[in-house]
Amino acid sequence: MAKVKMRLRTIVNNRKSIMLDYSPSLKNPSTGKLHRFETLKLYIYDSPIDQWERQHNKETMVLARSICAQRQLDIQNRRFGFISDALKDSSFIDFFQIEARKKQHSVSDNWGMGLRYFISFAGHDLKFPELNDYLCEDYKNYLLSGPGISRTGRPISKNTAVSYYAKFRHILRIAYKRGLIPQDLHAIVKPITPRETHRERLTLEEFQQLAETGSMG
Repeated sequence: MAKVKMRLRTIVNNRKSIMLDYSPSLKNPSTGKLHRFETLKLYIYDSPIDQWERQHNKETMVLARSICAQRQLDIQNRRFGFISDALKDSSFIDFFQIEARKKQHSVSDNWGMGLRYFISFAGHDLKFPELNDYLCEDYKNYLLSGPGISRTGRPISKNTAVSYYAKFRHILRIAYKRGLIPQDLHAIVKPITPRETHRERLTLEEFQQLAETGSMG
């Protein structure tokens, strides 16, 4: 199990920055990337010259030790399948963006536009606790209204709405599997029914898109 220690790094103006050192490096559950250090954006005075600076150092170190202890607790909880409150309260938009980048294999995948449409509906600040089935249904209705946010301003078709909503539901499924949301919203909210066409077969690209976004199951 990783250990967390505080480190001090000398910066400008007779100050030291406080950071946390994870040994061994930890994998960020949102990005999947390993990281060794976390900068707390806290600092202390290297040689305090008055009572105010000494008090600042004392209070800042109390805060830094508290954060360090909380990070260690988070690691222990994660080891037994628990997710910290801080992670559960983090940005769903950032999570959507990270996962969309992983899925974007080509321009035709259009994950980026799927994210843009969700942001146009929910804004940039939506957090995990704000997700519920009512919001998901509202987003479905928003897409079905055929909004046009591209440069052309052209309304989207129903089948395009199907694709964007499938991408959103796919992200919900990932979030639930990682313990970031308490309900399996992917299972609760139903997909948009595609508009029937006269074609009898899907193209290979359409089949792959549906398989990747989980719309086939």
